[in-house]
Amino acid sequence: MRANPLDIAKQFNLTGDIQGVSPLGQGLINDTFLVSTSPDPRTSVVLQRINANVFPNPLAIIQNIQTLNKHLTQRRNAHVKPVTLCFPTLYQTMSGAHFALDANGDYWRAISYIPDTYNIEALSDITQAHAIGAALAEFHTMLQDIEISSLHTTLPGFHIAPSYLAQYDQLLALNKNLPPLNEWMDCADAVQRGRHHCDVLERAKQSGELRLRPIHGDPKLDNFLFDRKSQKVISLIDLDTLQPGLIHYDIGDCIRSSCNSISESSQHIEDVQFNIDLCRSLLQGYYDAASAMIEIPDIKYFYDAIRLIPWELGLRFLADHLAGDLYFKVKQRGANLHRARVQFKLVEEIERQRADILDVTDQLCLLKKGSIARA
Repeated sequence: MRANPLDIAKQFNLTGDIQGVSPLGQGLINDTFLVSTSPDPRTSVVLQRINANVFPNPLAIIQNIQTLNKHLTQRRNAHVKPVTLCFPTLYQTMSGAHFALDANGDYWRAISYIPDTYNIEALSDITQAHAIGAALAEFHTMLQDIEISSLHTTLPGFHIAPSYLAQYDQLLALNKNLPPLNEWMDCADAVQRGRHHCDVLERAKQSGELRLRPIHGDPKLDNFLFDRKSQKVISLIDLDTLQPGLIHYDIGDCIRSSCNSISESSQHIEDVQFNIDLCRSLLQGYYDAASAMIEIPDIKYFYDAIRLIPWELGLRFLADHLAGDLYFKVKQRGANLHRARVQFKLVEEIERQRADILDVTDQLCLLKKGSIARA
């Protein structure tokens, strides 16, 4: 039996009296609630049950957030260039822990709610795209002096595309109760077309062309918060997958969710398009804020990341559908298959505009070469 979120909320040392608990957001993994408080609603709290079926070590998530907050405090005390982004902080329970356990052994955390903000499902213009790219770059830049060894890997194998492909192949080989092939043949064909390039980032990592850095892991568009007054990006939330990785995982995922001309939740796959203007502006925003951090090999692999990450997610959605919807939340059977088709259609659109995307990355390489020459 699932724990009552209100009972869990009462275990934390919150500011103000609890007025109510209501579901929050459309996350596909954790259960998330907004705990409303009084007398000041700005002290409301986000309460989450960490999905242990997805995250094998919930404590690692909590410790990584503590590491992030400690790092930000050290930056402020050292008068390093100020961080314009703000991040949630953890509340303690009455006993001083940063988590609560329910009768099922599930971990719950309470984090600060960032008021007067909103998120969006689709970008409206290139100005927003530039702001998203710059915010992601600021996130990466501010974490560059965190020791990789101080961060836990909260989701082993996350974004390792060859591993997802191997799991998919094993599922096909061992499962006798798969849906009829004719129902998902189009997706199977899309997986097959992507086999030859699914290891491109891992090979670059192994060769030393790309290196591990602290990453967000899930910087999809709706994890960026805009301030209601200034309309600027002021936060990047959902830090469950803060861990060592390639910045290309983040860049690919951010562009995947931001440069689809329709919302990812759209039911009309035929309307899926890759907006090159949004992509160009987002990458320019990223470069403008991260030019001192990134290197020419990083830029050269941007296209590979932009193509790979939606293919990888489509593969994961398809595999989850075939396995019976065990990972991603669904409201009805077939939802994950539809999600897979949206991602694979986006891959087709990205490949169709390959030359245009490479033109963008070539221009960024020239900018970087120019900055190196001036230095």
